[in-house]
Amino acid sequence: MQRLKIVKNALKSVTEKLYHYEAPNDITDDYIVYAENGEGSSVSGDNYKLEQSISGNIYLYSKNEHCPLFDEIQNSLCENRISFVFIDAEYDPETEIICWSWEFDI
Repeated sequence: MQRLKIVKNALKSVTEKLYHYEAPNDITDDYIVYAENGEGSSVSGDNYKLEQSISGNIYLYSKNEHCPLFDEIQNSLCENRISFVFIDAEYDPETEIICWSWEFDI
């Protein structure tokens, strides 16, 4: 999946703490998890798929409410021409971790 390599490289330019599907339990610093979740947009003609995009999610985890990686993720996605939408931010009071999430389509 060549398109996912583009997403991976864009996020890797933001931080080396990048994980696909799931992060290890012992992470203490800010980190990113990404995963594809299916087909995004597609174009078909004459019973043939002409174009297909892959959609997925990106999650940023941090204890810093002003985490600089937030802007860096969005800038890198723009620079790499990856379509995205910011979905939400959630705070877990037990772990004191904030999770920001995006959907991407490439």
